[in-house]
Amino acid sequence: MLTDQLADLGVQVWRPCRLTGLSRTADGVRAQVDGAELRARYVVGADGLHSTVRQAAGIGFTGPSDEESFVLADVRVHSVLPRDEAALFLARPGPLVWAPLPDGVVRIVAAVPTAPAEPDAAYLQALLDERGPARRPDRVTEVLWGSRFRVRHRIADTFRAGSVLLAGDAGHVHSPAGGQGMNLGICDAVALGTAVADVLDGGPETALDEYNARQRPMAEDVLSFAAGLTRLATTSPSRRPARDVLLRLLGAVPPARRRIALRLSGLSHREPTTD
Repeated sequence: MLTDQLADLGVQVWRPCRLTGLSRTADGVRAQVDGAELRARYVVGADGLHSTVRQAAGIGFTGPSDEESFVLADVRVHSVLPRDEAALFLARPGPLVWAPLPDGVVRIVAAVPTAPAEPDAAYLQALLDERGPARRPDRVTEVLWGSRFRVRHRIADTFRAGSVLLAGDAGHVHSPAGGQGMNLGICDAVALGTAVADVLDGGPETALDEYNARQRPMAEDVLSFAAGLTRLATTSPSRRPARDVLLRLLGAVPPARRRIALRLSGLSHREPTTD
């Protein structure tokens, strides 16, 4: 849909293509794309964790060296759990998220010491037996897809280096705890798209500096929040009873619930409005 709308506006989208070289010039950038040379006033790196644009621009990507291991799978299960809400199980071996998807599919996410590359039905059944509903256990009937992922927390040293700008995972990656990655990337896209459009329409280039000044601290805040949630979820077994009590107490206080909901949704970063 977006490609069609861009075409209506006279913008051509090329895919697939590969960036193999990037250099900054006095009036913009020179890029090598599939063997052809392209020149532009600006380039936006929105090319993910291993961003070629970020590396070519020499922008550092720093963060702690430790990583957490998670297993992820979409399954079909016989279960008495409701199919219109997600469930979080805070078991002693570790947390497990049970999230219903369309067509009777359930997504399972769990923090584990060592995750298999392709979790099978037996592994996922054992995981549900260990951490899932106890009184009326789930039974896995089919594994549609399964994988593992490792969580890193990284942020680019800057979101702007002259004519090179970063957005999304190219500028920041973090734990999926809280579901903030896509929200933050969309915020980057809206803010950067507006800033670049203003500059190309004759506005001052300081709009691009303001993008960096606003979005990078926002990313730092989200990374800190996601890292805290991950530490909370993966805390040691001896501390988990205290954690569970704390979460129950917070859930019973309406102002705390509202504040947490705003943080989890990303709405806490909204611009203030006045009537």
